[in-house]
Amino acid sequence: MTHARPVRGLVLVLGLTAVILLVSGCSRGGEKIALQAQGLKWNTTNLQLKAKTRYTLSVANRDGTKHNFTFKAAKANKDVDKNQTTKLNFTAPGPGTYQFYCKYHPAQMTQTVTVS
Repeated sequence: MTHARPVRGLVLVLGLTAVILLVSGCSRGGEKIALQAQGLKWNTTNLQLKAKTRYTLSVANRDGTKHNFTFKAAKANKDVDKNQTTKLNFTAPGPGTYQFYCKYHPAQMTQTVTVS
């Protein structure tokens, strides 16, 4: 009988830990958004984001050349090989107007991020 209580307490602690992990795992993915690069252009001129929100961004490169997604204010920077799609995670900064761009084609592929 003396061993029953520690085992029950351990099961309870593990159960709570599992619940905490499940809940925190749900919030990690955050909001999902998609962006496409084609013809040396982004498919949008303005990304609308919520301040301090976690995002998973899917970037599809529909060109025969390498592209990149850079959003410095969110410390997001990822290359996207030609005709490939990649994902990256970032947290939006505080409210304001920022830029996102392709570091390989900044003259053609620089657009706005509006965070509210």
